[in-house]
Amino acid sequence: MWPSLLMVIGLSSMPAWASDAPYYGPMKPLSLFSYEVGYKDNLQKDGSYRIVASVRSGQAIDMAVYRAAELAGQLGYSHVEMLGGSESATPGYRSATLYARPSRSAAAPTTCRSKRPHTCYTADVRQVLRTLSGPDGLQPGVAIVDHVDRYGRSVYRGGYGAGATSPAPPVPIPSRAAPALRGVPAALPIDPQTRLRAALQAARPVQGRDQKQGWTVSD
Repeated sequence: MWPSLLMVIGLSSMPAWASDAPYYGPMKPLSLFSYEVGYKDNLQKDGSYRIVASVRSGQAIDMAVYRAAELAGQLGYSHVEMLGGSESATPGYRSATLYARPSRSAAAPTTCRSKRPHTCYTADVRQVLRTLSGPDGLQPGVAIVDHVDRYGRSVYRGGYGAGATSPAPPVPIPSRAAPALRGVPAALPIDPQTRLRAALQAARPVQGRDQKQGWTVSD
């Protein structure tokens, strides 16, 4: 079964390249009996790609998202649909699996592998590559600084949600509406970008195995 949706997110107060920039390239073992690092991708029957990224430093999801955009660009596409995935972590090693499909349109995906369809989205290839090329633009799979918080710490933008141009279509409203409570004003319409940010926030990674949170993290 597909594990529930992919992690988010966007923002972290820890730089992905705090120690060393992760190796970026086809998957390879660090030594004869060690874990593999890098990425590998395989074309699926539905036209999407299964991308696996593994790192010893940095964020595996940043590398997976970068590779998805890079692959789409190499194939001549301007956009890429992010369709969900999962992540695992052990001390000193992180791995992420992402499903992505190249697209020529910024329109929201019509299909989603996640159990939470509203968290799948379409990303602009060039925007992803810019956002995840490191502070000097030469470190693939490394997030750039988004802003400095009120404590003077740099906050880095990356992860699942990077380069988003369009969220998935909203879930259809049930045919029978729930009765409204007296005295409660009707909710105002929410624009797509606000809905996307809320969906990504709801899917933030958690420690443990709470399936309700979306992206699955293995301790």
